[in-house]
Formats: sequence, C-alpha cells, structure tokens
Amino acid sequence: MLPRLPSLGPIGRAHSVSGTQACLDAAIRVVMRAERLVTLVTPDLEDPVYGHAAFIAAIKGFLLAPRYTRVRILLTGRPSGAFQDHPLIALSRRLSTSFDVRSVPRERVGLRASFLVADAAATCVRLEARRLEGQVALDNAPAARTHLAVHARFWRDIPPTRLAVAEL
Repeated sequence: MLPRLPSLGPIGRAHSVSGTQACLDAAIRVVMRAERLVTLVTPDLEDPVYGHAAFIAAIKGFLLAPRYTRVRILLTGRPSGAFQDHPLIALSRRLSTSFDVRSVPRERVGLRASFLVADAAATCVRLEARRLEGQVALDNAPAARTHLAVHARFWRDIPPTRLAVAEL
C-alpha cells in the first residue's frame, strides 16, 4: 500500500494554481529554480503539463546547462503503450545519461498525486494528478524535503535499470 502524500508543510510564500496554463507555468518556474536535480513523481506523465513543448524545453535547457544535472522520474501509475511516445520519455532516451526513470511495481501502484521538486527548494504539487490544480512554492525547503522523502521511500525499493523506459 502506498503512503498518503503529506501536506506541503509550513508554507510561507506558496500560492494555488488552477488550469492548464497556470499548472504549466508553475512547473516551468519550478524547473527554472533547479540547479542540480529535478524530481518528478507522477502516475501518468500528465501530457498537458509534462508533455507540453515549453516544459520539455525547460527540462532540456536545465539538462544542457554547463553543470552536472539530473532528472529523476518516478511513475506511480499503470504504464501503458502511450508512454512510449511521450515527449519527456523521448527526451530521456536522447539524454539518457541525465535521466533516471523508474516505475513503481504494479502491486504498489496507486499514488494519485503528482509533484515536481527542484533541488530541495521548490515544489509544485497536485494532490489529484488528473485535476489541473494544486500549489506551488518556489522557496519552501521544508515542503521540498517532505516530498523528496516520499519519493525516496519508493525510489530506493525499485532497482535501477535502463529497461524501465523500454518497458513503459
């Protein structure tokens, strides 16, 4: 059984976002805050946000910066054939040394939330991934650490493998 997603914690300067454009803008702002690591936990790589050309460009710009950068993606939903054609998965194939993609085993699938964390500072959280509304905090280390801990609980139990992308 998957743990419930914790709240954002003590939120200082956070605000709510609602709608496709607002969620996309928030996700891009979070990526732009990252210096070393972007962590994405999602059940289905929500296409309106994480498949949008502007988000893909932000991730690509982050990864091609002249420093060591990584993107970790944890898929918590049931993978389908549609993942093969997703722009973020295609980018992960082209920049494979900068991406880690893992999928939660089928018996542990169930986390419906989606969250994006930049380093240990900025977060964009949607408690229901299908709903394009949530909260973004661009300078909230406690919230970022909380969500990275949720990510770590799953991540360490899933063996690293390059096959995870191919199996999607």
